[in-house]
Amino acid sequence: MICFDFDNTITSGGTFWRMLLCSGGWRGFLVNCLKESFSLTLYAFGLREKGRVREQLMETFFRGWHEEKFGALCEFTANRYGHLLRPEMIQRIENAIEQEEKVLIITDSFEPLVRAFLPKYDQIEVIATELDTYNGMLSGRFRSPYCVGVEKVRRLLSLYPDRKEYRLVVYGDSKDDADILDFADDGHWAREVSISLLSRFRVVAKR
Repeated sequence: MICFDFDNTITSGGTFWRMLLCSGGWRGFLVNCLKESFSLTLYAFGLREKGRVREQLMETFFRGWHEEKFGALCEFTANRYGHLLRPEMIQRIENAIEQEEKVLIITDSFEPLVRAFLPKYDQIEVIATELDTYNGMLSGRFRSPYCVGVEKVRRLLSLYPDRKEYRLVVYGDSKDDADILDFADDGHWAREVSISLLSRFRVVAKR
């Protein structure tokens, strides 16, 4: 079983803020961020958790949006920022699928956004922060705990509880992935993968 984080692991940059920007251009982005300036300031000083701030931003930006409209926004974001996908990670995903290994993405992002960036890979199981909806519209709240840290391990074990049945390989990039990287049989920091591939490229180039 191979598990990947999404932002800054499969991609070379964050997609959350880019999605917010795509939702209403710079003007809408700045207006809504100004509404949440107090929470953002607390987060900047380490006084509020990222998950809580992101939930507040989702409510400010998307409360009352229809699910289909949000899905279209995710596709628009993916089309605009598809260049963020890291070729070395896409290659690892494709290799794993070809070898019929189980591939998961465990992320604090949202499944519609992840799927929009990876539309060709229906075989991938996505474990993400779940969005609350009512009558087909977003409430802006989270239906599940924010999927970082030990929550990633908990969500994995809720689906695959018998740890003896599989060998777990994990790719992550930050402290939010530290728990599941420690839990893995074989954990990899995304930066190490990129450096390794760059070194190989340099060796080949010198020949």
